[in-house]
Amino acid sequence: MQQKGSDNNIILADSAFFMKILDADKALSDADCRALASNYLETSAPLPMEQLMWGVSRRGGKVLVYAAASHRLLADSDISEELMSARRVFPSFAAVFAAPFEDGKYCYENGGEAVEFEVSGGEISDFDIYDGASNAEGAAGFSLNVSESTVGPKFNADFKDAKRQPVKWRISNSRMRNLCDVRSRAQLAEISKRMLRGALAGAFFAFAILAFVCMAVWQISLMVSASNVASVRADLDAISPKAKAVEAMSEQLAFMGSLSKKPLYNVRLLAIANRARSPDVEFSKTSATSPNELQIFGKADSAGSVNKFEEELGKMPQIKSVRASVPSSKSGNAQFEINITFRDDVR
Repeated sequence: MQQKGSDNNIILADSAFFMKILDADKALSDADCRALASNYLETSAPLPMEQLMWGVSRRGGKVLVYAAASHRLLADSDISEELMSARRVFPSFAAVFAAPFEDGKYCYENGGEAVEFEVSGGEISDFDIYDGASNAEGAAGFSLNVSESTVGPKFNADFKDAKRQPVKWRISNSRMRNLCDVRSRAQLAEISKRMLRGALAGAFFAFAILAFVCMAVWQISLMVSASNVASVRADLDAISPKAKAVEAMSEQLAFMGSLSKKPLYNVRLLAIANRARSPDVEFSKTSATSPNELQIFGKADSAGSVNKFEEELGKMPQIKSVRASVPSSKSGNAQFEINITFRDDVR
């Protein structure tokens, strides 16, 4: 499903996504391009926006809109945790679409898939995704690599034909975050907060070490220069308030470190609950009412489908209790609300 690039980038399989190329004025801002993509998905996607993970890539007068069902990307709890901690998460074609390829046919492999596309008039006009190796005739094959720079990730298309020069390009950090990344704005904001807390914790840790070293040197110099035990004791009494300040700083460091390790509970708990969901049950809204409680609203084909979903949840070892209600049930449509309490060790 995925492969990792450098610096905790996660490059997702393109086959997980629905893709559509739209026309867009070159003068549009990134925010306008995202709004254009959002309007398109709201009217064309088979699922509500709340159930999608989506992003946008742009080149010239074209934008590539791609979207995947959240439950498909988050089905594996381990992968869901990685998606919520990675620096960037995007399908490989988001990077390729922005590359300055010359006109022609191209192909590359990504996680066991073959991706083929054509560039015409300086813009990508067509692309296909296959399982296994590519068999496109006359296509220039290349490998896609990613590395880091201070202003954004750098991409490199190394062609298998040694006579052809590599294609190199870069996408800015702001465009990766505001357009290409498939996570929601709220999720990215939470990740940024955790990264900031981690950086502050590291700064406090470095300052604490420096303070301890300075205090140790100071104590040694005082002990060497002291003429008697009484003067040494007086010097230690003078140092005591500073030592207490360093201890308080260390406690604050430990507290901030615990904050930086907090997972996004809603995503983690939703990934676990989704394993028990059958195709005739759909989620419309979810919320984590506490670190180990999840509330799900949705609809199903019948009240019986809701009851079976409740039974399957009750069998899961990670779940402590589950309670379902069906306030509205009509032929072919049962609205439901489910409240799930997870065991403490799931967190």
